[in-house]
Amino acid sequence: MAMSVTLKSYLDRNNIDYQTVHHHPSDTAFNSAKTAHIPTSSMVKGVLLTDNLGFVIAATTATRSLDLGAIQQLTNRSLELAKEDDLQKLLEDCETGSVPALGKAFGLPTIWDDKLALQPSFYLETGDHKELVRLSHFDFMALVEDEFHGTISH
Repeated sequence: MAMSVTLKSYLDRNNIDYQTVHHHPSDTAFNSAKTAHIPTSSMVKGVLLTDNLGFVIAATTATRSLDLGAIQQLTNRSLELAKEDDLQKLLEDCETGSVPALGKAFGLPTIWDDKLALQPSFYLETGDHKELVRLSHFDFMALVEDEFHGTISH
């Protein structure tokens, strides 16, 4: 499998200049960064969250852990980790466990960690476990500028 068609279409529609980086198969965003020989602090992981109002993708660096309490407080929602079945339904053209950190591509809101604003460039999962997409700071911020953000990790 290659980049999610949904993600590729979204990036192309928004005239985003991106590069793909191939790597050995890996099971987490952190390990993807390691196998691709990129800084783990530049790797953005997406995590699907849910509550009775719907789904949200949370985005932070692969070196940090999401703080669900902080997310719940910031959003005034009871968000929790979504189930694997939900991932498959919502991210149909993505492999299980590979969540691109751009919810809008899939019609979902994104909440992103303020720590991301400090990164010069970003690498994101593409929907499979063998490829990343590299975005400039400017392009990533343009894609998430109207999305909710705050300190959501530790």
